[in-house]
Amino acid sequence: MEQKKINVRNKIYLMLIAALFTIGIVSGSYADKLGDGALYDVFNSGGAVLEGNGYKILNSIAEPVSGKIGDSTSSVWWGLFGLFGGVIEKPGVPYGTVPLFITRDGNDVKITWEAVFVNPTIVAISGGGKGSYTNNSSDDWYTVLQGGVVKTPPAPMGPVVLSNATTLRHTQQIGGGTSECYYKGFQAAIGEPKTAINPNTNALIFPTAMAAGKVNVLISGGKKWTAMSIPFLLQSTDLNILIGDVGWGGTSNSDQDVLLFSWESGAWNKASYFNGTSWTSLTPTPAVYDGHKGLYFLTRQSDSDKKITVVGTVEMPSETVSYAITPNLNLMSFPYPKQMQLSKLNLVVGAGNNVSDSADIVFGWKDNSWNLASYLNGSKVWTNLTPTGVDLLDTAKPVLYLSRSSSNVNYNFKPSSLGYE
Repeated sequence: MEQKKINVRNKIYLMLIAALFTIGIVSGSYADKLGDGALYDVFNSGGAVLEGNGYKILNSIAEPVSGKIGDSTSSVWWGLFGLFGGVIEKPGVPYGTVPLFITRDGNDVKITWEAVFVNPTIVAISGGGKGSYTNNSSDDWYTVLQGGVVKTPPAPMGPVVLSNATTLRHTQQIGGGTSECYYKGFQAAIGEPKTAINPNTNALIFPTAMAAGKVNVLISGGKKWTAMSIPFLLQSTDLNILIGDVGWGGTSNSDQDVLLFSWESGAWNKASYFNGTSWTSLTPTPAVYDGHKGLYFLTRQSDSDKKITVVGTVEMPSETVSYAITPNLNLMSFPYPKQMQLSKLNLVVGAGNNVSDSADIVFGWKDNSWNLASYLNGSKVWTNLTPTGVDLLDTAKPVLYLSRSSSNVNYNFKPSSLGYE
């Protein structure tokens, strides 16, 4: 497409040059940055790609913006062009989206993004804690930030605050607030995220955005057991990062502290205790989190019930998680924050038998123990072994799988192929 030059007297051009001088990043000749002293129309441009520092600028119809940044490493350039409606492309980032980073910060969930993505649109969806996430656009996704302005979310979600140009705080969400909440970010240039189309693929942009999320998990007090898992991409195996100090207190005597166990070689063979400051190894190696398994808490008699909050990035539903189910007992969790049905998981790779003593069995968590059970019958259908059996699997809850096979059995978990998006 023929490039159209904007006259130097054009207001947009003047605003850009003024901004460049104001922030002090233009010195000497800037011809190699703006190209012959003229800025090409960002809405109808073609030709050379405006890129640098791993980024690429596209206009609103996905054509490369003319000119070049040269070897500039300043994200300020990209922010300025972002203000003029261009879509910024970065390797590994789906078109038109903004990667969000989530952490616990005091009592708040903190959402941050790179400064290059100016005034992103952020949407959020909350639920009751059993697994309400959906990767697709729906009316349940609510816009909480747009054009630098915070939108008041529905009451169950709770308030959000824009701390600065790259930080959104979802307040009072650690150990409380909404039971689960997920967030997606989009570049302002794409318009309405729920209906925006990627011009390169003619597909909706919304499902391609990676989501960040938080989930509250209730840990039972009174010297009771709680099994839990984390339904996000594994960011660390360290309990001090994943769980941290949730206010239990502790001593240097492990007999008087909250204990946490992790699964190893078919049993809860690794343990740590909370000494008041950090999780400390009780066994030769400390308890760690494996993204496909889970954790086991044992509180003290004096402890009350407590909610802990885990945060992370949601795996895309098109990704596959592979398991090697070993003979005898296996602890399994499914790292996707959606309530699922055992019958829909296609978990029928093991031994089926109409006699439950010879069949694979899945145990589910209820009332602080593995009180639910279903066996795989001869027709490879999960059948109640206890009165209600294992049916719905809540997010953040693992299962115990008893395999009757004499060797490992492979199983692949891919949410999208199971009907979960």
